[in-house]
Amino acid sequence: MKLSKLGDKAVHAMRRLLVALCGIMAAFAVSAQSAPPPDADALIRAFACRVLVGKGRVVLPVSVISDPKLTMLSLAERLAGGTQLNIIYNPKLMNRYRAVSRLFWLEHECAHHTLGHTLRTSAVSDAQMGQDEDAADCTAIQTLIKGLPGQAPMIDAAGRRVIEADLARLMPGGGYYKPGTVRARHIEACAQAVGG
Repeated sequence: MKLSKLGDKAVHAMRRLLVALCGIMAAFAVSAQSAPPPDADALIRAFACRVLVGKGRVVLPVSVISDPKLTMLSLAERLAGGTQLNIIYNPKLMNRYRAVSRLFWLEHECAHHTLGHTLRTSAVSDAQMGQDEDAADCTAIQTLIKGLPGQAPMIDAAGRRVIEADLARLMPGGGYYKPGTVRARHIEACAQAVGG
């Protein structure tokens, strides 16, 4: 029990640090005429995702791993019999986004873990994958707006608009990925549902 509370305090401290880093990176982006900062590593190192599983609510840490060979922006994966959780991202692709959108993508992948999408042991349909993407988008934006329990919000309305604008630029990825404009409208509705 004490270890879990210590873990929660550490996660909250890491999230506060992450919010501060987002503010610094956003200020840098504005001063550079809204160009993204050259490196997402500091933001990503500060990100902390934890997943509670089982009846005893065991905390599983999530490793965040840079892989420049990854052919997509990011993904959530579960390895080693379900005990090793990872978020893998392509740093070159991540650097195309503004700091607040990078935070959204990390929360999106964390949401896949917390919602149990990475627990499945069999293939799912494209329709189910589409629902999973919608749920991860919604959970991510709501987490950023509400903050974690006992923590201040991580983004404000201006940050949400930046995320929506970045999402709107996405092209459909085929299969279960919806066009960026549809995803942007979806997260706007999710945000409004929690007063954001």
